[in-house]
Amino acid sequence: RPPHGVWSPASVVYTSQPPRGAGRAARVAARCRAPPPRRAAAGAAAAAPPRAVAVVAVTCAARHAWHASLHACVARQDCAGVELVVVDSDGPPSPYFAPKAGAALVYDHDPARRSVGFKRQRGCELAVARRGADVVIAFFDDDCVYGPRYVSSLAARLGERGNELVCLGAFVACRRGAFRRVDSPNLRDETFCFRGAALAAAGFGDRPCGNQPPVWDVPTKL
Repeated sequence: RPPHGVWSPASVVYTSQPPRGAGRAARVAARCRAPPPRRAAAGAAAAAPPRAVAVVAVTCAARHAWHASLHACVARQDCAGVELVVVDSDGPPSPYFAPKAGAALVYDHDPARRSVGFKRQRGCELAVARRGADVVIAFFDDDCVYGPRYVSSLAARLGERGNELVCLGAFVACRRGAFRRVDSPNLRDETFCFRGAALAAAGFGDRPCGNQPPVWDVPTKL
């Protein structure tokens, strides 16, 4: 049971465990179901068509065991037409993702050793090339478990009060079956959600660690 008593469908869990040990968190997240769509009130204006959404995940050969869980989390999102962009490196291709590449899954593999920053930038560029500059890009970490409203909750904040980028202020950590809430005052780029157009003015540097503030070349409104 999450520490705040209620498992939100917008939650994200950092498991910090091998896939088998993260089974409890995955089972809880799998029970999260998005509610049925609300009916528009009489005379209400028609809702704007949803933006294209791309989930970008960077990974490496050492994390191939997580890939089925990652794919399942993306498939559970309540956004229509979500495309998954996986950038893999540091060894042989993923036995899970490589055969599944297609219309809704972009799999980019480089056997060379690449930094997390390099792969985040590569994934964003692939998403923009396929979906256009207005695409909403959300990062998924390959060893996390995401509720079905995670992407839509972040995307809904884009455009509010001039927001160009949103990120998590807190997350739920699971270690050995125990859940705890962790406030995240630092900007963790693995939780970013933004429009692809932002890449025209800023980007991710070729750095080995991707959990620190990224190399944004211009100030970004939060």
